[in-house]
Amino acid sequence: LQPAPSQFAKSQLLVSILLRKSTPAFLCRLITGSDANAELLYSTRNQLRRPDRAKNVAVVLSVLSRPSIRASARHALTKLSVPVDIIIGTKDPLDQGIELTTASSSVKVTWIEGAGHHPYLTHPMKMSIALTEFS
Repeated sequence: LQPAPSQFAKSQLLVSILLRKSTPAFLCRLITGSDANAELLYSTRNQLRRPDRAKNVAVVLSVLSRPSIRASARHALTKLSVPVDIIIGTKDPLDQGIELTTASSSVKVTWIEGAGHHPYLTHPMKMSIALTEFS
């Protein structure tokens, strides 16, 4: 649902090295724009340092960045007949999911005020409420 990644992000080798050597603070800045919640990413950092884990994540990210895969996922979302709630932070620079709300009556958007791209890290209570209200 997001914009296409940069050329750097498409390089499995570079992404693998970056992920493997990242600190929790760097990962937090990368995904939230701030290192305020870095302590929540120590286990993620530890997982990325396991043998081949960062490499495997880089491969998956590379596959998911392919235009054909992205187009297929967007098309599949418009065909869903079950309720879908796209939860987006109001400060998320990647809010491309909004256009999908008109594509299917079963898709709705919930905005988390003040959150960026990863509201479950920065706004866990608001996220929990949104998930509870949806279910």
